[in-house]
Amino acid sequence: MGRNRKVRRIVGVAAAAMISAGVMGGAAAPRGVAEEICTLPPPGCDAGGATDPAITSPTATKAQLRARCIRKAQTKFGDNRPKKKAAIKKCKKKYKG
Repeated sequence: MGRNRKVRRIVGVAAAAMISAGVMGGAAAPRGVAEEICTLPPPGCDAGGATDPAITSPTATKAQLRARCIRKAQTKFGDNRPKKKAAIKKCKKKYKG
């Protein structure tokens, strides 16, 4: 039983090393491949590589922040109805709009 565990461990480490090498750039696509893939008109495929900031923006919208705050309040005050209601009201006031 111990031998099987060692083999699985070695295989796992080897797989992780191969994945790591691929992520670090060992399996990067050739230069021409990226140009051939992009056949969309200019708004969809920018030559400069810039994308729409609304899509890649790491900040969440007010609605997303409000929903996250409400979920957190429901989790935190699940059994305590008055506190949960107050926390949800506070979330709605904080992120209204």
